[in-house]
Amino acid sequence: MDETEREKKFWKNVKKTRKGCWTWTGFINRAAKGKNSGRYIYEGVESVAHRYSYELVYGSVDRNLCVNQTCNNDLCVNPEHLQVITKSEAYALARATRATCRNGHPQTEENLVPRTWKGRTYYKCDLCIKEAAARKRELFRSQERKPMPDKETLAGLLKTHTLTSIALQYGVTDHGVRYWAKKYDLL
Repeated sequence: MDETEREKKFWKNVKKTRKGCWTWTGFINRAAKGKNSGRYIYEGVESVAHRYSYELVYGSVDRNLCVNQTCNNDLCVNPEHLQVITKSEAYALARATRATCRNGHPQTEENLVPRTWKGRTYYKCDLCIKEAAARKRELFRSQERKPMPDKETLAGLLKTHTLTSIALQYGVTDHGVRYWAKKYDLL
């Protein structure tokens, strides 16, 4: 494969704009959630267009690293607009630039709730949390409620079942089961 021929074919698929971006006009992989990615295919070898552009100018990049567009133009292949970052940095940038959560709620500072799991902090949409809680409450309310079990029955259930499974059995929430257990001094 002639490298100069491959490079010439690559640059034929690039259109320079006034803003400084070099827009990829070749094959575009239209992914979910509006993220588009230029693909360059030459003699059966496929490359991500902006990564190939970066490697042409600056040299090869380790496969464990990402090439990111600093201009936030998914189709920009201008080497001056590209930077090498780690995958965790790429995920953090993607989260920071996302305007809405997966359910379409705005991702504002007031709407994001920090959570920690296995030592890592991530953010959840507060509106999604509230909607999920409301759906769960509605599920419990739609079920027929049984009367509160006696102390021995509840103690036996707590040894063998989760709070959620007991709650489903009696048509109440986990909080309701916890309230019963505290009332009987079982928790």
